[in-house]
Amino acid sequence: MMRLGLNGQSTRAPLEMDLQVAEEAGFHYYEVPFAKLKEYEQAHSLGELRAYFDRSPLEPYSLNALTMFSFLSEKEEEQMLETLHEMGRMARALRIPYLVICPSTNVPGVSRQQIHEETVRVLRRMSEVAAKYQLGLALEFLGFQNCTVNELAQAYEIVKEVDRENVGLSVDTFHFYECSRLEDLRGVDKEKIFLFHINDADDVPKDQLTDADRVLPGLGVIGLAAFIETLLATGYDKIASVELFREEYYAWEPLELAIKARAATEAVLRQMHSPK
Repeated sequence: MMRLGLNGQSTRAPLEMDLQVAEEAGFHYYEVPFAKLKEYEQAHSLGELRAYFDRSPLEPYSLNALTMFSFLSEKEEEQMLETLHEMGRMARALRIPYLVICPSTNVPGVSRQQIHEETVRVLRRMSEVAAKYQLGLALEFLGFQNCTVNELAQAYEIVKEVDRENVGLSVDTFHFYECSRLEDLRGVDKEKIFLFHINDADDVPKDQLTDADRVLPGLGVIGLAAFIETLLATGYDKIASVELFREEYYAWEPLELAIKARAATEAVLRQMHSPK
């Protein structure tokens, strides 16, 4: 069974509390929100945080997230790369292997080919910066209609064109459900899947879904069994990380959410390993 991660954006707790509840709930990995890390660094050093991970069974897996990185002005692109340097500094200090990156929203009058070319160009620049920090870039396609890269097949073609060892994919079941197909997942090289986000979705028309419609794995309408079966068939064996953005869950005690998230995810994954 895949080892489990908790994405810190699933709660509104500060970083120190997040780590405590993730560890207490029995998660193996934690995805560090950039905003929470910056807040933490106002009163603590990254060395203190690395010391915590050194003595904890919990490991950091990704830094989340650098967004809106394409179709920028020259000045905006340089500012984005400066932010990437800052995130790289943090990730290297904490020995975080991956940075999640999310594409920009649509630009009027821009074709799919232009989106491909621009995203490839910028990712190659970002790859060079990330390599200085031994950091992998996990491109997460966002299934919303207003996103420039919203399908797995499209994202994978971009990653293949970039052709850099440190550029791969973050595959999120919620975003996959919106626009992508299982046959596209079957053809993905497992080495290019850096991260797997697991969640479920309310029974809402796909073109009306928002992140707030995410629910715990197994409580929604996404065909998680078929997705996970296909993912495992690629040979993927890294982590399954829970990522949620639901107001109802934000109102829960963070430990309650973490415990329920782990139990729900394990129940879904256990079905994949049970005798048929």
